[in-house]
Amino acid sequence: MSLLIISHSYPPSNAPAAQRAFFFAKYLTREHGLNVEVVTPKIAVTAAGESDWADKHDVKVVVHRTGYVPLAKAMLNAPTGDGQKSSGATPARSFRAALRSFASNWLVPDRGILWYPYAVNAASKVVRRNPKFKYLLTSAPSFSDHRAGLTVSRKYGLKWVADFRDFYWVNAREKTTTGSLSEKHRQIERSIVENADACVFVTDQMRELYTEHYPCLAKKSHTIPNGFDDEEFASNSEVKSDGKFRIFYSGNFYGGERCPRPLLAAMDLLISRSQIKIDDFEIVIAGKVDGQTQRIFDEYQCRPSVVFQGQKSRNDVLQEMSQSDLLWLIIADLASHSGSFPVKGFEYFGAQRPVIAFCPTNSAAHQILAEVGVNPIFSKDATIESVSALILDRIQNKYAGRLQKSAYANSIRFSRRFQAGQLKQILETLE
Repeated sequence: MSLLIISHSYPPSNAPAAQRAFFFAKYLTREHGLNVEVVTPKIAVTAAGESDWADKHDVKVVVHRTGYVPLAKAMLNAPTGDGQKSSGATPARSFRAALRSFASNWLVPDRGILWYPYAVNAASKVVRRNPKFKYLLTSAPSFSDHRAGLTVSRKYGLKWVADFRDFYWVNAREKTTTGSLSEKHRQIERSIVENADACVFVTDQMRELYTEHYPCLAKKSHTIPNGFDDEEFASNSEVKSDGKFRIFYSGNFYGGERCPRPLLAAMDLLISRSQIKIDDFEIVIAGKVDGQTQRIFDEYQCRPSVVFQGQKSRNDVLQEMSQSDLLWLIIADLASHSGSFPVKGFEYFGAQRPVIAFCPTNSAAHQILAEVGVNPIFSKDATIESVSALILDRIQNKYAGRLQKSAYANSIRFSRRFQAGQLKQILETLE
C-alpha cells in the first residue's frame, strides 16, 4: 500500500501543524508497512521558524521539498500592529505589512495558494513515476493542501482522504466574511467535502458541525484527534520537591482571547494572603506574546515571577513540560476554538504532569479533559477562590513530596501510534 501525503506543514517546521502528517508517516511506515512519500515546501512558512525536533525519530520516508513564491515568508513575518515593541516604521516593515494584509484578505483560500502549483507539480511527478500510488492524504492547514489534493486525485484517480485540522468556512469564515468572498470560500470547502473519498476531523464536535452543513459527510467522515508520541516522553524525569513551583504555558494567547487573568488573579490572591511569596514560584511562557497580552500580565502583582521565554524549539518545549509542576491550558471562548483541542494539550498528557485547565463547559476540550480525568476543569464562571485553592494544594503537595506523575486515563486513543492505525483502517475501507 503506497500513500502520498501533501502537507504545507512538515518538519523541520517548528509549528504544531507540522506534527500530524509527520507522525502519520512515522507509524504507517514503521508499524504498518506502508510506502509513504511526502510533498511539502522547502521553507517553513511559519512564524514558529524551524528546528531539528524530528531528526531523532529516524523516519524512513521520502520527502519531496518544493519551491514557494519568495514573498510568502515576508507576508507571514510582517509586523501585526499588536503593540509589541519594534524599531519603528520603516519602508521594509511597511511593505511586509502590506503584503501580509493582502495575503490575509485576498489570497483564496489562503496564502498556501502560492504553493499550490508547486505541490501539484511535485505530486504529479511522484504518481507518474510510481503508478502503485493509490492513496492520497492532504492535511491542512493550509486549506490549499486540499485544493492540491482535489486536482491530483481527479487527474490520477487516487483514493483521497482530506484531513481537517482547523475550521475553514464552517464556523470560521462563515461568520467573519460576507458577500462574494464568503461564497467563494464556501464553494471551495463544498468542493473538497463532496469530492474527497473520506474526510477526517480532529474532534467529534468538528465532524458533527461539518456534517450538519454537508450531509454527504454522514457516511464518509471520521474522527482522529490530535495526540502525542509516547516515545518523546519515555525518559521523563520524576517531579522534584526542591526548587520553585513551576507553572508552564506553551503557545499563543491570541491577544488575550485565551485569557490569562483567572490564574494571575489567583496567584495575586495567594500572595496577598501570605500563603505564598513571589520568590516561591515562576510562571514560564514559551511562545510569542503580543503587546496586548503583555499589558494584561503587567496589571498583576505576580508579574515579577513571570518569565517570557519567547519562541523555543519543540524539543525545548517538551523538556519544559516534563520539568514543570503544573501545565496551564486555556481554550478561548470562541466558536473556532471550542470545537477543537490544541496539540499542546495532548502533549501535556504525554508529559504526565498535572494540568490546570480553563475552557468553555460545552467545548471539545472540556469533553476530552473530562475523559482523561483532569479535575477540576475551570469555566469562565470559576471563582478566584476555587482556582487559588487548587494551586495552593498543588504547591503544598510538591513540597510534601506528593506531587507525582499523572497517569491520564483513556489516553491510548490520543497516542500517535494508535492514530496511525486508525488512518490505515480508513484507507482499507476505500479499496
